[in-house]
Amino acid sequence: MHTHRYGVLLKMVREAVRKGEWKKPGWKDPGFEAQFADLINEVSAIVETKRTKVRLVLPVKFAEVSYPGTPGPGTANRPRKALRIVSGDIKLAGAIDSIILADGNVFLGGCYGCIIFARGAVDVVGGQGNLIIAGHFIDMGGDGDRHPEGPNRPRSLLMAGSCLSISNSRNTICHTRLQSDVSHVDKTVFLNTPHVPYYHDRDYSAIYDHSFRFFDNYKLLSSQRSKRFWVPLHQDLLMVKAEWTPEPKRMLQLHFKYRGKGNVTREAIIRQGDYVKDEKGQPAPELAGWRLSFLSEAYALFTKGQEDAAFRIPLPKKK
Repeated sequence: MHTHRYGVLLKMVREAVRKGEWKKPGWKDPGFEAQFADLINEVSAIVETKRTKVRLVLPVKFAEVSYPGTPGPGTANRPRKALRIVSGDIKLAGAIDSIILADGNVFLGGCYGCIIFARGAVDVVGGQGNLIIAGHFIDMGGDGDRHPEGPNRPRSLLMAGSCLSISNSRNTICHTRLQSDVSHVDKTVFLNTPHVPYYHDRDYSAIYDHSFRFFDNYKLLSSQRSKRFWVPLHQDLLMVKAEWTPEPKRMLQLHFKYRGKGNVTREAIIRQGDYVKDEKGQPAPELAGWRLSFLSEAYALFTKGQEDAAFRIPLPKKK
């Protein structure tokens, strides 16, 4: 079986970005489709049993997409049959039958029949029939509900190097190395996912195959000293919590403390997209260059160039 494919794909994305040929007509796929097809076949072979029938297929082929693609309904920011290969973050209102590969984070509305690959986090409102791979986090409202104007699609395969959070999953295969948080399951399969909770409706299965090691050749976790967070930031954070600001401009922001010059404890409050600043609003030299590139109530991701620092935010203590 093929293993350790994540690092190979990330190198391929960076090489495609460097060459910049992917936007040109007639661009030849350097091997992405073969990698994704092998992954689909490998997961299907592991998961499919006499009790679990799997309809897992490659959502879209590279020959079917192009740059910039076809504008979707209502806005060009919701493309169909589009190809995007980018360095950094990409944000779209949605995507249908498209391929998005990012050396950064991907933020999407509805996502149907797509291949999504991100080094960092993938934040999706909802979708069906996708292959989504995130080096750190997948945060998704719901998976498995068909598009109102589209066909009913096969299963999705969602793979996260750290943690995966979904409100509702239907006909979904989930793989994550550290933690899954799925509120409601319906014909959901957890592949090599630790600490799968007990669901009373029992409409799910957990499958373990130690030969499948998709993420293992890319060292995501440089430290596990703390249960709450994994860091290449060169220092521990003393407190981490996410809170919403009051209405009407309700926004999520991250509160944390860190050790500044002279071992003095300093506080910071920042929002997604911000660079780290101290309590006076000045750049924090101890964390120079680090930006909060993704934030949810449970997870945060800091980015500096091609480095990432992934956080699991502790749940508030019950009073």
